[in-house]
Amino acid sequence: MCEGTREDGTTIEPNDPLWPELTKAARAARTNPRTWLDQPNLYGDLATNKAFTTPFERWLTQLWAEGCEATLKAYLGR
Repeated sequence: MCEGTREDGTTIEPNDPLWPELTKAARAARTNPRTWLDQPNLYGDLATNKAFTTPFERWLTQLWAEGCEATLKAYLGR
């Protein structure tokens, strides 16, 4: 995760030239998923498309609340 830690709490080492910006946005997106989408260099006009942003915000909120495995199971309908 771009936030910089795995679910087990271990650190993810920087692995992208934009790491400082990505981690800052990811940490803010934990409580406000829209923050992640407000990166025009990554999302451009897609960030204004409700068909994309609404589900994205829902799934990211669930990811933080319930974790990766539970979110993937929900997404896959299992």
